[in-house]
Amino acid sequence: MRHIFKQIELLYQTEGASLLRYIRRSGGGGAAEDLLQETFVQLIEKPEGLRGARSPKAWVYGVARHLVLGFIQKESRELPLEAGLSEGPAVVRDERIPLLKAAIRKLPRPQQEVLELRLDAEMSYQEIAETLGVPVGTVRSRLHHAVRSLRSALEGKEKGHG
Repeated sequence: MRHIFKQIELLYQTEGASLLRYIRRSGGGGAAEDLLQETFVQLIEKPEGLRGARSPKAWVYGVARHLVLGFIQKESRELPLEAGLSEGPAVVRDERIPLLKAAIRKLPRPQQEVLELRLDAEMSYQEIAETLGVPVGTVRSRLHHAVRSLRSALEGKEKGHG
């Protein structure tokens, strides 16, 4: 039993900050810290799910996602993805960043979510699939369509300016 609590503690240390950003962007907003705590409380109260998980990282993100979806349903509100993207000072000013943020906001929510888990949480396709409860092929398809849409949006704006 001690081993599982060590594993939960390590997950909190390694994934806590990234998971908090994910929760905020996924709709947790001002309740993100509470939802993060609730995620780890659930892991402690029901560690058997974590024991059987192929990827503990995917499991913890899945628990957090479930809590956020419940929160959104209860609160009936959403937080745009851009809220979390403005964290920290920008080192280089790139005029395409506002275009990219706007294009991301226009993506269907499932594509936004897969893109975020891949880029911010640095999850593998398999981990994303486990987190979302979808096949790996669905993850690949959503990422492909998201990247294609973003590329098209940026290329279209650049051609319009030049």
